[in-house]
Amino acid sequence: MYIIRRKSIPSGRADVKIICPSMLCLAIILFSASPLAAECYPLQIGLYSPVQLVPKDKTICGVRLDLIWGDNKAVQGIDIGLVNGADSVQGIQIGGLNWGPRSSEKESWGLQVGLLANDEQTNLLRPDIGHASFTGVQIAGAFNYSDKVTGIQYALGNGANMINGIQIGFANGAGELNGLQVAPYGLGSAALLHGAQLGLINITGDGYGFQGGALNFAISGLSNRGRLRHGEEVDLSGESKSSGIVHGVQVGGLNFAHDVAGGQIGLLNICKTLKGVQVGLLNVVTSRFPDSGLFFSPVLNVGF
Repeated sequence: MYIIRRKSIPSGRADVKIICPSMLCLAIILFSASPLAAECYPLQIGLYSPVQLVPKDKTICGVRLDLIWGDNKAVQGIDIGLVNGADSVQGIQIGGLNWGPRSSEKESWGLQVGLLANDEQTNLLRPDIGHASFTGVQIAGAFNYSDKVTGIQYALGNGANMINGIQIGFANGAGELNGLQVAPYGLGSAALLHGAQLGLINITGDGYGFQGGALNFAISGLSNRGRLRHGEEVDLSGESKSSGIVHGVQVGGLNFAHDVAGGQIGLLNICKTLKGVQVGLLNVVTSRFPDSGLFFSPVLNVGF
């Protein structure tokens, strides 16, 4: 919308049209007068922090371009740079390294694409103290990490204290997995599994679901320290070690569990107690209690 008016000019001169983009002018006036203008900036361009247009304690609502390293309180919109730092990101972030450096209570969502990595963890040396969360899709060349993930992680290495979704990579690790790990040529590890692991090697502390791979393990004594449950830190002093139980099915070349309530199907199946079936070339139950099946049996072993 434009306002067009004619202005009277001394005789002998042609009329002059004065054109003003009224809507743009109005938006600029309103934004400048609003409290949001002091807190949220539509554009950030920086060489490296603090050599940037907007101070790092401010929020960017629009576009941020980081030539080397950018750092702000939050970014809402599009973030592109070599190293992108922010307490939270809501939108699209593309860079060499996408990094959440300061806040331990931040929430991010959207799409993160990192040539090297996406790191939403506050302190990698103390993964039990952070509560950073990410909802959406993380894609990286090397690794993705966050305290809590709801969505998809895709990289050579993926890590989360809790994930509700899917991890796809060469090595996947989670304190608590509610969903799926896929590592056809590598390792999948979850202290607590609700879902499925599909990998060359699968490891869980306590598994409720399915393990399918060359080597499947349910290991007692695996630490769950720092695991998040439903997004909240819980006291694990009484349950800090896994029991190595499988409530479900293991299918692979070698299947090993402390306790099985379900089934094992493979060349070699080993467990301490069995309430279910073992199907394989050799089946071993190390407990000698009568209700735990035979000590060893070829082809089929049944426990009640």
